[in-house]
Amino acid sequence: MPISYDDDPDEPLIEQVADSEAREPDNELDRRRLGQRLLEQIAALPEAQREAFLLREESGLSLEEIAEVTGVNAETVKSRLRYALTKLRQGLTKD
Repeated sequence: MPISYDDDPDEPLIEQVADSEAREPDNELDRRRLGQRLLEQIAALPEAQREAFLLREESGLSLEEIAEVTGVNAETVKSRLRYALTKLRQGLTKD
């Protein structure tokens, strides 16, 4: 997962998670479980964080574009994304 959105990484988080696991049959079940956990964690995010996260990850919008779409400034978008990433990391690392 990206450490920070300050760097505005090019590769979406969802692709990073998918690429992090080898495409071998033995890992297929683990990948599916991880994908399901990620979806559950995204659904549990507060609405503003989820919206910013999905606009970034699914739509590939830049911070400035997300700010324009949501009607907030780019720093607020960064903050929302940072909090979303923190919550997702915490949720995905719990066993």
